[in-house]
Formats: sequence, structure tokens, C-alpha cells
Amino acid sequence: MHWFLVSVLAVFLFAGPQAAMAEGLEPVSAEDRRAWTAVGALRTQGIEAYSACTATLVAPDMIVTAAHCTVLATGFPGKMHFFAGRNGTRNVADSRSTTVIRHPLWEAASGSDRFRYDLAVVHLGRLVEDGKVTPMPVYRRGNAPAPRSVALLGYNERAGVLRGRFDCPLISDAIERVYVSGCTVVAGNSGGAVVVENENGWALAGVIVARSDNDGRAIAAPVDQWLLRQVDEARERQTRRTEGAD
Repeated sequence: MHWFLVSVLAVFLFAGPQAAMAEGLEPVSAEDRRAWTAVGALRTQGIEAYSACTATLVAPDMIVTAAHCTVLATGFPGKMHFFAGRNGTRNVADSRSTTVIRHPLWEAASGSDRFRYDLAVVHLGRLVEDGKVTPMPVYRRGNAPAPRSVALLGYNERAGVLRGRFDCPLISDAIERVYVSGCTVVAGNSGGAVVVENENGWALAGVIVARSDNDGRAIAAPVDQWLLRQVDEARERQTRRTEGAD
């Protein structure tokens, strides 16, 4: 199988042999992993290639990942397989894709906007039951300043166990309107979760989309209004399902 290489700009590469040069995220302890089962491994089998990414469950029927992680599924929406709480060869729950919706501004974007809009939602064919995995809340920043530090969570290209760092500084002005973190990432972390802690607990604030080729620092797309609308629509679907079951 060929590794699917995503190169968005010459100095920013994600996946491929270069990614192995960075130290990457550390394995999350077995005890802590139980709190992060909404973050899972995302595997896509294309015709001649295979991709390994990360995704986050934000509703029983929907995950969030990087748009470039979904390219191999073009024309083959059922080829994406999400493994929630992946732990070696085991997982808490799993489901295959039915529909992929990429950010409408990503395809034509250039420069830093190519990172900013590198977002996609994937609808799942089988609901991930709330009793098994609790969907992660999504951060609604409003007019608040960008967080100073975040946690980064993701799987590497060999899946294994969840990896993460909970003390990653944000360099919010390094690239306009894109999060740049002081923590390094490697292949497979693309689509991973950028989470912040607020008064209500942890929430998804962005998606890992690339890394600096110079030092491996994570580049992330912040949650925006388009993604928030997708999440709100997913919640409405869940409300209708719940009411219909009563």
C-alpha cells in the first residue's frame, strides 16, 4: 500500500516519511484514555492508497476531521472507518462513513486559508451510542481571546494507542487565523483534536491539519461558524431521533 501524502505548501507537510523526524505526542495513560474515547482513529482505503488520520466524535452520527483526510473517500463515502477509543487492536465503538461534507471554502483556498478551512464532517452509518462514547462538546469562543494553551490528541499512522499533550502553548499570531502550537505532531495526527478547558470542561477548539516542516510544530484549523452549524444540525437530528423513540 502507498502512504497518502498531503503537501499543502512546500514548507508545510503532513504525513509521509518527513513526519517521523518530529518527536510527536506522548502516549496517554490507560487511566486518562477512558476520558477521551470520543477521539478515535480514522482509516480510509482508497483504490491505490490508504490513509491514517484521527477524528473526533461530536454527535452520535458525526465526526470531525481534516478535509484532506477525506480525499481518498471521494466517490467512495463508505470507505472511511472510525474507531472510537482505539487501544491497540481494540476499540470502544466503531462505525463507517456514509456522507462526507468538506468546508465549502477549502477546495479553492490558498495560503494560510488552505489550513484555516481544512475541516470536514463525516456522517456515520451506525450511531455511536452515548452509553459507549460521549460526544465531545465543541468550543464556542465568541469574542473571547484565543486560548494560551491547549491539549493536542491524536493517533499516529500505526494507530496503537491515543497520544497527546495537555500543555501545548498556542502561538496564535504565527499564521493569520490559524492556530500554531509549540507541540510537535507526526503522521496520523492529522484530523486530531485541539481541545481547551473552560468552566464546562474540555471542548473541541480546532483540528490538527499540518505541521511545520522545519520543527514539526502543529498547525490547526480553529472551529468556525460553518463547523458550529454542522454540529448544531447534528444535535437537532439527535433530538428528533430521541423524541421519535419516546
